[in-house]
Amino acid sequence: MSATQHMQQAVLLGVRAFFLLLSLTMPLRAWLRHRAWMIFAARVWMMRLSSIGSQEGHAVLLQRSASAGWLGCIMDILRVGNGTRLLPSALTAALLHLPPLSVALQQLLTLVQLAPPRGFCAAPLLADPVTKKRVAAAWGALELTPFTVPVPSGDADMPATHQPGVQCVAVLLWAQLMIGVVLPTLVAGCTARGTRMPALSAQQEPQQHRPGLLAAVGAVVRQVGSVLSWVWAWMDGLLAEAACILASDPFYLTSAIWVLGGLCWLLAKAQALAALAEPAS
Repeated sequence: MSATQHMQQAVLLGVRAFFLLLSLTMPLRAWLRHRAWMIFAARVWMMRLSSIGSQEGHAVLLQRSASAGWLGCIMDILRVGNGTRLLPSALTAALLHLPPLSVALQQLLTLVQLAPPRGFCAAPLLADPVTKKRVAAAWGALELTPFTVPVPSGDADMPATHQPGVQCVAVLLWAQLMIGVVLPTLVAGCTARGTRMPALSAQQEPQQHRPGLLAAVGAVVRQVGSVLSWVWAWMDGLLAEAACILASDPFYLTSAIWVLGGLCWLLAKAQALAALAEPAS
């Protein structure tokens, strides 16, 4: 490791130790009140500091050839999930008992900071012919979802040599969206505590009358903050209630996963086709 990488790991260790010490020493009431935004900041910051390139950090798991057989396929899927940091991120988000809206934003920011799938697809594990066949099978299965993007026809638009690369990028993007964002958000919504819809109260606490421009600005800021807080709580409660309704019936849950999976496939495939025209980094 270079000196820069050693420094990066030292800073990451310091950030983790700081947040751990802070969470252990805070009063319980303060921790329960502020844990959502503190965990949000800690996860996003640590993900930013982590080694998230396509050839370093967890991605060393991808520097090997594919394994044959069903057991080898399962092991390779786990290697890809860990090598792309998808599984650790999704499991962490699902197990922290955070508000669903906070989980969705955390996972989206995490997805933005991950290395591009195109870099992962160049790794030996995903470039292996055995893996390419498995990715092609996954592509065919995802084409059964209710939304799709037509693949351009003609050798000029879609050379045959680019087809496996497009499939790999699209399948990885779909997994990052569906497994990394949608499923943890649904789990967080089902396990959220205190998801009642907030009521916007018109009553204000008695305050001393302070005439002047600063007092007026302060009143406006408080009102705006109150409205934004209510909107956030309302959206969070709505998301949690929708997740609970979907989880209450297997048919609703299956239909929702099918539709959401189709939407994720629509976005992933469109992005993969758009990335085809971009030069490889």
